[in-house]
Amino acid sequence: MDDEFELRMVLLDDKGEIEKLTRNLIKEKEKDEPFDEKRFDWGIMRRIFDPLQRRGTYVAVDKKTGKLAGMIFSELRVDPFGTSEAYIKQIHVDKEYRGKSLGKRLLTIALESLKKSNIRVVKVNLPQDPALHDKINDEFQFDDFKFHPTYTVMELKFDD
Repeated sequence: MDDEFELRMVLLDDKGEIEKLTRNLIKEKEKDEPFDEKRFDWGIMRRIFDPLQRRGTYVAVDKKTGKLAGMIFSELRVDPFGTSEAYIKQIHVDKEYRGKSLGKRLLTIALESLKKSNIRVVKVNLPQDPALHDKINDEFQFDDFKFHPTYTVMELKFDD
């Protein structure tokens, strides 16, 4: 399984495939909001070209087909006092590739990169799904941080 996919930082050449995967995600989630081209372009270009933002932005590529199988996007924030945190904005694996632990592998590589970059806290929004919360907590030691009606923010603090 490890040889089936290449996990790497996002590149400009990935933009078209990322857009397709993002559009599929919107359809899958049955969101009423349309795909916002300007917002997408701004966000993806920032993650591709900003060296700080790239540190938590990875894709999984099927080595046989070259198709983008999954992606993880993070947003890094540094306050004026030097405290840094990351927010996992999106983890998505194409339906065709689910069940191959790609989401777990993408999260693992992103967390390793963020930790090496001296990020102290990582947060992620997850749907209200206790089984998913338990799985994330068991595998990555995220803790439930804040509850909302439709999602939960989970937090991971790296030890020094």
